[in-house]
Amino acid sequence: VRGASAATRYPGRATHMTTALLSIAHHLGFKGNPQLAIETSEAHGGYTHRHEFDDSGQIATVTHTGAHNEIRSTYRYDPIKREVEHIYTQRNGYTTRAITKLDHLGRELQTEIYTLPDGKLVQRNLVERGPTWIRRTQLNNDRVVTRIHEELDPLGRCVKSATKGRRAPKPTIAHYTYDQHDNVATVVRFGPFGTITRESYEREYDQHGNWTLERRYEWNRLESRYELKSTLTRRLTYFTAAQAAGG
Repeated sequence: VRGASAATRYPGRATHMTTALLSIAHHLGFKGNPQLAIETSEAHGGYTHRHEFDDSGQIATVTHTGAHNEIRSTYRYDPIKREVEHIYTQRNGYTTRAITKLDHLGRELQTEIYTLPDGKLVQRNLVERGPTWIRRTQLNNDRVVTRIHEELDPLGRCVKSATKGRRAPKPTIAHYTYDQHDNVATVVRFGPFGTITRESYEREYDQHGNWTLERRYEWNRLESRYELKSTLTRRLTYFTAAQAAGG
């Protein structure tokens, strides 16, 4: 079951917010006031990822199109309830509804995921916070399946995580570093069976601080070097000042 938290697809990406949530785009990790973002992959089996934001700032439609599937998501933000509703639909008709409750800073407190149309609760993600840590617990049918403990730096970014699945003998440990725009720059993971993997990211940014080009590298242990694994490009358009003001 696919979750619907504020975290982006980047592992360890900082999802803290120092001000009240401004818009659904803010919740999804964008800076500024985007109207449209189209992300395309140049990797094998590439895909297109299209974000469309309405001018109220409360609704986003995200369409992920790959070679064999199309996934459509709709996000709606209710600033009074401080909730984000996420409807997730695959091409085969499988649909879930997720409700994420946020605190006054726009940070996730809890996400509940239901199948549609029967409305059955199938997953609950709980978040506990301390001054320097976050603990995440995923429950499926009231059974704990994953626990994640994150250590935070002074900016609220995850710099170390320990992920323990129900059947894993011990947790997977990951270490993260970040670039100047708070996106993950490097990830080093130590698996429960002794494996070590390393990833590195390079990005180009626009004037709003949103990335427009991303290259992902993986460490080749035999050749002792990083290899380019995927390239993503993203084209963004923004609301004008008049549109943002409702004019």
